Amino acid sequence: MDWKTGEIERISATIAGRPYMPGKMSAMEELEGLLGVERAKEAVKNNIAYCKMVMKAAEKGRQLDPLPLNMVFMGNPGTAKTTVARLVARAFFEEKIIRKNVFLEVGRSDLVGEYSGHTAVKTKNIIDRALSGVLFIDEAYSLCNGENDSFGLEAINMLTQEIDNQRDNLCVILAGYSDKMEEFLKTNPGLKSRFQNYIMFDDYSADELLKISGILAAKNGFRIHPDAEEKLTEIFRAAIATGTDFGAGRFARNLIDKAKQIRARSLSSLNSYSDDEMFTLMPGDFPDIESLGIPCTDSGRKIGF
Repeated sequence: MDWKTGEIERISATIAGRPYMPGKMSAMEELEGLLGVERAKEAVKNNIAYCKMVMKAAEKGRQLDPLPLNMVFMGNPGTAKTTVARLVARAFFEEKIIRKNVFLEVGRSDLVGEYSGHTAVKTKNIIDRALSGVLFIDEAYSLCNGENDSFGLEAINMLTQEIDNQRDNLCVILAGYSDKMEEFLKTNPGLKSRFQNYIMFDDYSADELLKISGILAAKNGFRIHPDAEEKLTEIFRAAIATGTDFGAGRFARNLIDKAKQIRARSLSSLNSYSDDEMFTLMPGDFPDIESLGIPCTDSGRKIGF
């Protein structure tokens, strides 16, 4: 899920059982509060711990070789890759591992030029802007559209070169679908070796999606009726079984948004209603599985549509 900054803080605090204090939470506290990203949490903690040890050793006159901070995030859409990348950048800055609070998010259009010789300059300029901070390339595989994409390969070659040249002054995070990222990392013989942290972002479980739904509803004062929770759980289980994007966090968010609209519509014909009626999402406020177009796992066809 790609949360807005304030939303990340509120949801993280709620999950962790802490009071919500805008602007008071550290990046690591927010990261700890996120659901379903345990591998990312461990990788970030390991990186921070080792970097602190390097700094402590330097204070004692001992020199330890720094380890590259570069990471590859792999997983389906809606599994919090971008959210975690933003928090990683903040955490590294707060722990004084990077010198600047810089998080530069780019894509193919930012790196690949329109004529011969333009791409290398464009890519180098982007990298220079990210120095002492974090460069995040989402859907990194889009940089190269095949072996005949000379401009895309030029960008990758420059990126590979500069990751090595600036290994002590730059953190690069690549993100994208797992299978496509595997192919992307083969486009340059030295690209894969530039990254030591490969982090898989698992799809959310039905229980996690239900918890996320409850938090999203509570953000605006709504609650989900227990009977509606049972219905949502069935929807999430069916969605996850398809192995598609239906199981992503934004799927839960869309269901809650739609349910609030249905709740409002169901009350619109009444002259008055209680707060409980207004702010309790009922089973009827959520769609039936058959109407969602979720593919059947046995036949591949879509139910309903």
